[in-house]
Amino acid sequence: MDYHNLTGQENMKKMQKGFTLIELLIVIAIIGILAGVILVSTSSARNKATASVTKQTLSSLRSALTSCCADASAATMINGTAAVPVNGGTEICSVALGVLYPTVAELKLASTGTVEYIGAACSATDPTVTVHITGHPVAACNYVAGTPTTAWTIGVFGGMIPPTGC
Repeated sequence: MDYHNLTGQENMKKMQKGFTLIELLIVIAIIGILAGVILVSTSSARNKATASVTKQTLSSLRSALTSCCADASAATMINGTAAVPVNGGTEICSVALGVLYPTVAELKLASTGTVEYIGAACSATDPTVTVHITGHPVAACNYVAGTPTTAWTIGVFGGMIPPTGC
């Protein structure tokens, strides 16, 4: 094509081969919005997975409690009381059977998180352990002092009851 015979405006349109600044800014904005949506959804999925790991780990305590209380000569008490709760890594039974409470790391809590286990006598109708967790990425899974519905409860017969909303 002969560009010498075209008018100035037509010549500019034919020779322009790139994108305008506005077009580039719009594309960058769309990419930013998509990246934000993806980051939010993966964060939510990660928190749900962590809550699931915590539930699975604590639900395994039920069989450990059953073992602890099955042999009356081996154990009379699940370690930990309301006055002196025990932390993760502590023997579950009052007599060492080699079964330990899950630690902060095993429950996938923040490094500043805490976990307390409050046990009951094996002679109780349904021997249970109440668990107070702090530092969980899902706020509903954390214990709030004075609010019983924010504690985890694991019983030999009653199963596991997680905090409301966790």
